[in-house]
Order: sequence, then C-alpha cells, then structure tokens
Amino acid sequence: MKGTVNGKSLDQVLSELKAPFPEEELKKNEKNETYIPVESLESRLNSVIGVLNYDTLVTYEGIQEVLGRFVVVAKTILIIYDDERNALIRKSALGGSNIIVVKDTGKPSSLKTDIAAAQSESFKNVCKLLQIGISQIRSGKQRRGQNGTKQRREEKNLYKIRFTSSLSAGNKCYKADCVDIATEEKFLFVIFSGQYSKIEKYVEFSKFVRTYREGKELAFYGRKDEFHGQRRIVFEEPSVKE
Repeated sequence: MKGTVNGKSLDQVLSELKAPFPEEELKKNEKNETYIPVESLESRLNSVIGVLNYDTLVTYEGIQEVLGRFVVVAKTILIIYDDERNALIRKSALGGSNIIVVKDTGKPSSLKTDIAAAQSESFKNVCKLLQIGISQIRSGKQRRGQNGTKQRREEKNLYKIRFTSSLSAGNKCYKADCVDIATEEKFLFVIFSGQYSKIEKYVEFSKFVRTYREGKELAFYGRKDEFHGQRRIVFEEPSVKE
C-alpha cells in the first residue's frame, strides 16, 4: 500500500525503530561506553521495516591523513521505501577508523579490518540519525558522566570537509569556508580556542593552521549548528584516536 512501510504508517515505523533494546543486547567497549552491535541494529531494521523495504549502500571514501596519522573513511547511505517501493527517507553518515601500522615495516597491519571497522561505524552513525537506540547510548554516557567524566549535550558526528578558504583568526577561534564532502553543502568551519589543545596532542597548532588551507581535506568529529544565519561545522575532536 502506498505510504505504508511493512504494512504500517511511517510514524509507527519511526516510533518502533526508537524503541529500547533489551539490556542483554547492549554492549560495552574498552572505555566502558555503551554501544549497540551492528547485528542488533540490522535485526531492528529487518523486523520493523522489512528486508524488502530498505537498502544500504556502503562506500569506501578513502584514506585521510589527520594530524600525522591516517584514518580510513567509509560512508553508509540508508534508503527506506514504502510498500510500493517509493523512496520515503534517505540518510547518509560517515564513519572512520584509525589505520593500525606495524612499527617495523611502517605498513598497515590489516587494511581490510580497518575498512570494515569504518564501515561498521558509518552504519551505526546512520542508524543514530533515525534515533535507533540513541536514548540508551545517551543514558549510558550520562551514567559515565556521573562518575566524573564531563559530558556534552551535542551528539558528535564524523565529518569530512574540503576547505574552500584558508584558516583565519576570529574571536577566540579560527575559521574557514568549507564544503561538507558527503553532502556538497557549504559551511563555515570553526575551531574554538578551547579545542586547540586537542590538536596540539599531535601537532603544533600553528602548523595545523598552515597545513589545512584551501583545497585540503580534513576528517574530524564535530557538530553542525547555525549562528546569526551562518551554517557552521564546529570542530569537537580529531578523528584519530589515542
């Protein structure tokens, strides 16, 4: 039926996607952060939407050098169709993973594994855009925050941008025009002074400013917002992990 998904209204489908997962399906990573495995997310999509009512397209987006380290980037596009195969929703998200390098040879330990990890992260991120399991992930972070870890309200996402101007100093920040490579939309890239130290763990900030000029690409975790009518992508932390 036109407009229905797996025999249900779109509102009902979106509500069912957001439903909590059983506690036994929630996992913890090495940092004791709550996450939902890819298998559970796929099962949720299959049971709620139906295997014939959605497609996922996962693409390899290349290797990005970030602050002297290398990150492999992947993108997942999720399309939800109604029961007559009309596209209703299209979401896309990036995912990244550090490339593990063998010290003796300087070569990747297992690039296939790194690419698979980036693909998994991009799939998880696109599910977050549909609010799948997001409340449980947030509640896990809040519990961790009560034990002394500072939490932010914003959900950080992985972005890959291309600078269309060089970085210039602003009011307690550096900024530059950029394009979101995933969407080709134009934004103002902003990194506030409070985040400079996160860059300086890997490279002098002055070198970062000189390096990432017009035409250069950068992958990082950040958030999108709007300030005085200007759409921004705000830097939160590097995509490389310690």
